[in-house]
Amino acid sequence: MWASWAADLVFASPAGMLFAWRRLHGRRATAWGLASTAVSLTTAGIVYHVQQVFAGRFLIDSAPALAVLASWVACPILFVLLVIEALDEET
Repeated sequence: MWASWAADLVFASPAGMLFAWRRLHGRRATAWGLASTAVSLTTAGIVYHVQQVFAGRFLIDSAPALAVLASWVACPILFVLLVIEALDEET
């Protein structure tokens, strides 16, 4: 969990903020968006996988834990949209 938190704090959050800032000012920042969502999804996936392996189950036994997991639903959607945007820029 600490590795996920540290990776998000050091890289994903600043990259995500830069992505949002640039997009709000009408500039494309696809690479920043892809990078921040990729790091966030990777670390979240690793954390939940490790929890399942070592605890034998997902540690989603409370409403706050479920809310945190549900908040990640926007990340894969954003990632797919950014990949489409990046591929569109290449053509």
